[in-house]
Amino acid sequence: MVGREHQVGEILALLRRPDMAAAFLVGPAGIGKSRLAAEVLARARKQGHRVASVSGTQTCAQVPFAAVARFLPERGNAPASRLELFRSAGAALAGPGSTGRTVVLVDDAHLLDEPSAALLHHLASTQRAFLIGTVRGGNRLGDALLALWRQDRAVWIEVPPLRDGEVDDLLQAALGGQVDLGAGHELHRLSAGNPLYLRELIRTGLESGRLRSADGVWRLHDGPAVTTSLEELLGDWLRGVDAEVRAAAEVVAFAEPMGMRTLRRIVPAEALERAATAGLVCLAEDGRRREVRLSHPLIGELLRAASPPLRAAKINERLVGALAGTGLRRRGDALRLGMWQLTAGIPDDPALLLAAAAEAEAVFDHHLTLRLARAARDAGAGAAALRLEATATAWLGRTAAAEPLFAELERLAAGEDERASAALLRAGNLWLGHGQARRALRVVSAAEAAVRTPDAMAMLAAVRAFLLCQTGHTAEGLAVCAEALPLATEPAAVAHVLPVRAFALADAGRTGEALAAIAAAENVAGTERFPYLADGMELAHATALEHAGRLTEAAELTAERYRRALDGHSDQARTAWACFRGRIALRTGLVASAIRWLREGIALHRTAITLSGPVGRLDAVGALAHAQVLAGDLTAARATLTSTGAIDRDADIQAASLELAHAWLLAADGDLRAAHDRLEATAERARRLGRLAVCLRALHDLARLGAPDRASEPLAGLAGRLDGLWPDLYLAHTIALRRRDPAGLEECSARFAAAGALLE
Repeated sequence: MVGREHQVGEILALLRRPDMAAAFLVGPAGIGKSRLAAEVLARARKQGHRVASVSGTQTCAQVPFAAVARFLPERGNAPASRLELFRSAGAALAGPGSTGRTVVLVDDAHLLDEPSAALLHHLASTQRAFLIGTVRGGNRLGDALLALWRQDRAVWIEVPPLRDGEVDDLLQAALGGQVDLGAGHELHRLSAGNPLYLRELIRTGLESGRLRSADGVWRLHDGPAVTTSLEELLGDWLRGVDAEVRAAAEVVAFAEPMGMRTLRRIVPAEALERAATAGLVCLAEDGRRREVRLSHPLIGELLRAASPPLRAAKINERLVGALAGTGLRRRGDALRLGMWQLTAGIPDDPALLLAAAAEAEAVFDHHLTLRLARAARDAGAGAAALRLEATATAWLGRTAAAEPLFAELERLAAGEDERASAALLRAGNLWLGHGQARRALRVVSAAEAAVRTPDAMAMLAAVRAFLLCQTGHTAEGLAVCAEALPLATEPAAVAHVLPVRAFALADAGRTGEALAAIAAAENVAGTERFPYLADGMELAHATALEHAGRLTEAAELTAERYRRALDGHSDQARTAWACFRGRIALRTGLVASAIRWLREGIALHRTAITLSGPVGRLDAVGALAHAQVLAGDLTAARATLTSTGAIDRDADIQAASLELAHAWLLAADGDLRAAHDRLEATAERARRLGRLAVCLRALHDLARLGAPDRASEPLAGLAGRLDGLWPDLYLAHTIALRRRDPAGLEECSARFAAAGALLE
């Protein structure tokens, strides 16, 4: 009864009221009306009520007493009159209730034959029965039962679609394990919250292998498969409509959403109106624009899957003609037109295909970007199309295939800015996709030797600083940022330097400067050529808030960015934000939530390339193992720490969370000496690399795990140099631990709780 407990309670409350005679559940097919009514019936039986059920059918709607036939007397005992038959059937149906009225489930009440409906009305009116009827939306209830509502003795209860979170709960129960929220989000969109459609989507996903588990998380790959069973369910939408109405719906399936005015150029208005009457299409408002959409997402899946290639090409050709004359005024028009031209097989326009590929990249649709960029390149769009093809290939996780494309892009670079941009992208692919930091740095160094313009130099310096910070060399990264920032004047160069500098400042414990830099960056224009920059700055912002001790703000920011990535279908961004949500949940003491988010992030890391890079995955693995230790599941923690995945450790990398997790596991196993030594070594190495926020945390963990004497002096040295909440609070806590000071510990506990750090 996921998402239905409120309605169950409402109906049971009505059952207790003698003035109420019926509750009618209304909603579309598959929404769960019958299942909800059956659950109420079962609970009524448990409460001591006698229960019965009848149902109406299309076939027997004209047959007298067909719905209650099993309650009629045997043939040899036929009553002498119709009235006696009525009374006999009523007595058999209602029977003697043990603690109250008989509860009668009336399925498809709108299809009841009139005598059966009259009998049920009589039983309900005389308080011998309480009716729970189901009515499919758009159908009229017969006069006999409708009279109960007119007498104010019945209520209509709309059975709503399941909400997003309810679909997640249902999926988890059905699959018996954690479900990636992206899969839940997509299945909710496709099913529109209809439980019957959701059930079929799950079944077909499992049968096709598109819904499968990895790293303990169920994920959806490649979208739904429209199988025979799903077609049979969806066929109800299309049965009985004529060819003109179906043709109108087909056009909408390939075009949606499309403005009414544009659509009417190729679809007769009368056909659209009849398609709307049949429930196939609907009108939505988008600002001042009226757009036509299909009434259910799965109708589009069915129509597109059933459309032969030549028919699909013809429809897309008509759509091209309709949109081409509008001037492409709206964002996304170039993308739609380019897509339709490809499907229609119309001669390629390189400029249009290039613009379409750029719009696809901006909305993180990497599959479509790749398809359009290849077509643009084949049409002669040159290096600009190659850049889009290479980056889309990399973001799709095909990093080995992307490497020669990036190398070719470097070779074709016409000027210094293009050379810097090509080297930036290639270095990102080598590090984010392959974990090859040193090779990436060599690519950057070679490009730096070949450029002289300040902005090109600043862009390359930003990449070098990014690589240094990613591998844990924060002090070096900050020094490079200090050299790069004065050189940057163009938006692309400035926008690449700023997030790296903000992250480095936060990692160095200079959180006040980091937050000031982020605030100042709000006035700096970015560039559409690099859509990932917005997430880069927000990741730096979240890091600065975490290290400043502003955990509530960090949690709000990460939740908002995760939701945006989910709505935008960007697995790259969602990977990073899922891991970050897990980190913040762990710091705020929400261990179960931390495990859930970190498992999702690690599962996404398997296929998604993200700005957090290979070290982001290692840190997520460490944070998950740490959470599992805190949850008391040491076996799971050990297994997690052995699943760090392949990473070419050709650079001096520090994954801080991984080091801390190893120490906590040692402590949980009873080897405190080894745990203390590991934390001390982690703190010292972080100090040398300039990661003073990491050093601070490792020293505090050293104190928490029983060695405050070893932690207090280095913490005192840091407290005067760093800002934010943690330095003074960690030092005060360590001193209270060393002195065994109850009052001091109580005060620190209150301060931690106020900050939301419930397990510190």
